[in-house]
Amino acid sequence: MAKPRSDKLFQLIKSMKKSEKRYFKLWVQKEKGESDPKFLQLFDQIDAQEVYDEAAIEDNAEYLTTGQLSNLKANLYTKVLTSLKYYNMSNSPDMQTRELIDYAQLLFDRSLYKQCDALLNKALNMATKTGNLELQLMILKWKKNVLSQTSVRGIQESVNEIIEQVNTVNNRINNINLFSNLQLELNSIYLKTGFARNE
Repeated sequence: MAKPRSDKLFQLIKSMKKSEKRYFKLWVQKEKGESDPKFLQLFDQIDAQEVYDEAAIEDNAEYLTTGQLSNLKANLYTKVLTSLKYYNMSNSPDMQTRELIDYAQLLFDRSLYKQCDALLNKALNMATKTGNLELQLMILKWKKNVLSQTSVRGIQESVNEIIEQVNTVNNRINNINLFSNLQLELNSIYLKTGFARNE
């Protein structure tokens, strides 16, 4: 018997909680300003399926024109991920921090360096609280970019402070990577050899 075809959009939709599906539908309607856009119709069709069946979707989708399904699925996949991001953002400090970094980049590109620096400081506080070293390093990179574009008195003190912060974060990341690499190697040996047994 042939194995049923799997589909990443089907898997994504099936992984969603009921509240996430409701949020998605409200979010799409608000974004599109339509009561029943094609995205929602496709979403509902896929959600109703127990096993993914693309032929059934094409046969029952009067809203689709020939060859449109592939593009609509790709766009729907992106929209579902975007809505999940907004739905879960309040519970994810790392996502909130990344959003602040994105906003800071927009301000930097408009030469609004003071506003950019204020957002980066806020993001750095959040990343420090959560202990996300990679985000801290990314924020410090942007802070260096801001410093390189500004000329204020006492800049050397700020430069020295950022360099020290970067070195500290880099050392911590290197230590963590060293130990996680060792852990991965040990786990690989365990998977290869199994339990060590004696008589």
